[in-house]
Amino acid sequence: MGISLLDLLFPKLCFNCRSLGRYICTECKSKLFCTPYDICPYCERESIYGLTHGVCAQLYGIDGMLNIFLYDGALQKIIKAIKFRRIRGGVASLIDVIPGGFWEKLIGFGATFFDDLEVMAVPLHKKRYKERGFNQVDDFAQACAIMLQKKCVYAYCAHALYAAPISTCNKSRAIHKYVQCVCY
Repeated sequence: MGISLLDLLFPKLCFNCRSLGRYICTECKSKLFCTPYDICPYCERESIYGLTHGVCAQLYGIDGMLNIFLYDGALQKIIKAIKFRRIRGGVASLIDVIPGGFWEKLIGFGATFFDDLEVMAVPLHKKRYKERGFNQVDDFAQACAIMLQKKCVYAYCAHALYAAPISTCNKSRAIHKYVQCVCY
């Protein structure tokens, strides 16, 4: 395997431990822990397919959420590096470490609840897109659409408010802020 000029000028460093060679090294990959079960996005109690419980449901709220990894330690550093260091290849590295069981669960979820599942990337606010230069969620959604052999759609929602990054908020405030900023 040859080394490209880009790899010489901008070597790949692990997002978490900064070791040379890959964006997510083998040691840091082992620090990513899969969620043991799906949870309701509001009360964080166990929920089938991560669907919002009836008592937790909110008008214009999130209907459900599938989690891949626990959001702590190494994963936080990896996601923040992808978002704020503007390294576009980082999304592909993160997708490569997602276990195959997640994709099977996602396909089962789509077949169970939807006749025609579509993958939708929530766009960044125009100002945030200009700051970052790309939308990492769009890259992730396109990769998901390819894995699921579905189409990726873009026309259903837009960010209405420009707000501070959600990563600076606690979890309950982040969910509330996310729902406030996105218009369907």
